[in-house]
Amino acid sequence: MNINNAFPSKYLKTSDIDKPRVLTIASVEMDSPDPDEPQEEKPVLFFQGAKKGMVLNRGNATMLAQLFGDETDSWPGQSIEIYTAHTQYRGQPTMGMRLRAPTGPATPQPPAQPAADTQSEDSDDDIPF
Repeated sequence: MNINNAFPSKYLKTSDIDKPRVLTIASVEMDSPDPDEPQEEKPVLFFQGAKKGMVLNRGNATMLAQLFGDETDSWPGQSIEIYTAHTQYRGQPTMGMRLRAPTGPATPQPPAQPAADTQSEDSDDDIPF
């Protein structure tokens, strides 16, 4: 058993990001991701075709504002690349999720629709989260 599967979450974790992916923003909503501090809301980014949202930290929110403007209502429909990178959190090295302008095609390619009997679990087109 993968230990990361033992603690399911409705939010993305770095372990969910196996490689950089270009995704389309579906919405931005305010939510309380920390059950210990329910009064503290943070922006959460949701992607088309993905089950989990990404809680935005200041750095990722700033990147999105630089790319698409300060008004989050203008972000849905925009393509963004999500990837992991080494960073520090509270002085400790860790992996973090980062966002950038897509380095590949300007818009994500729709997932291929394989025949029912040929679908592969290793398809690169599937969003695993």
